[in-house]
Amino acid sequence: MKNECDILNNNSNLIIYGHNMKDGQMFNNLLKYKDKSFYDNHKTIKIATNNEESEYSIVAVFKSRIFYQNENNVFRFYNYINFNDEQTYNEYIENCKKIQLYETGVSAIYGEQLITLITCEYSQENGRMVIVAKKES
Repeated sequence: MKNECDILNNNSNLIIYGHNMKDGQMFNNLLKYKDKSFYDNHKTIKIATNNEESEYSIVAVFKSRIFYQNENNVFRFYNYINFNDEQTYNEYIENCKKIQLYETGVSAIYGEQLITLITCEYSQENGRMVIVAKKES
């Protein structure tokens, strides 16, 4: 039987959503990435599964929201899971970079596996804090 990591390929984006618990549990710490000085001291994310431990370099940090179906010309970052072609992958990275809170100096190229961490963020209706990172080899 395959596990999640076996199913991932280099053209995928693993999206993980965790609730922003006020008591600090779950993904509350993602909100600290609003501050570039926090990023400067925490530039990588480590993910451990039963089979492996992986390290990801942060490509972009941004705030966004969940958009209504009738809204057009918006970046629905949560719809980018599998990249069937290089153009779609590059479009995703470019859009993340356009709205990032600060420059990380890290980019991603087609074929690098991505992870996107998301939690609630309350500066706007249906707000989300988003961290996009690429897997290091």
